[in-house]
Amino acid sequence: MHPCAFCCSKYIRKGSITHIEHNGQDVRLSDGTVFENVSYIICCNGTINDIPYLPREIVYRILNAPLSERRFLLFLLTFLPKCYMKSLAFVGIQGIGESFPSQCELQSRLIAFYWANVNDVMNKLDKMTYEEQVHWIDKVLVEMDFFTRFNEIAFTSKIILDEIARLIEVMPDFTNFEPIKDDVVRQFLIKSKPLYPEKFRLVGPNAQPNLLDSLQQKILYSPFKKI
Repeated sequence: MHPCAFCCSKYIRKGSITHIEHNGQDVRLSDGTVFENVSYIICCNGTINDIPYLPREIVYRILNAPLSERRFLLFLLTFLPKCYMKSLAFVGIQGIGESFPSQCELQSRLIAFYWANVNDVMNKLDKMTYEEQVHWIDKVLVEMDFFTRFNEIAFTSKIILDEIARLIEVMPDFTNFEPIKDDVVRQFLIKSKPLYPEKFRLVGPNAQPNLLDSLQQKILYSPFKKI
């Protein structure tokens, strides 16, 4: 079991609980931190990452638990570095971003574009060295650990998804995107986290530019529209 201490209505990721004082409200953690007047202690099962149907050497490359807890070490969240097997790629939530509909859609399109070589994606990826891809993993998935700086989760999502979108050429240049007339919408799309999958469907193969109207309506009436 993995106890988590909640104090003052905030979640703080710390070490495990080692001692509860006699008053039943003060809690000491393994890193020496003491929380006073704790309201509740909730024990959770936790999870173990594994992909049992893959060879162990592949799993160890993906998980590499000693390096980064709970992190799948995949280039663009999708591929093992320089290992673009036509039968191995990944789509899904990986504990690194917050805009999951956009993330899963862009991962799926990246895989399809690579396997079908749409927009020369195969050549672009193949030109990147193993070292360049590992550097990306280290920078984005390890150093930029949003669990230590929770407010940066949206920023991390934006970096990852915008990079995938640019690689497969479905990222509009919103600064000069002619169809947008409302400056509030334009600035939101330039600066915002990727809340709406529609922003990645306006250009590129099978583009749906007619989605711009509904996207603008979502933004103008959204509580998140503040720049």
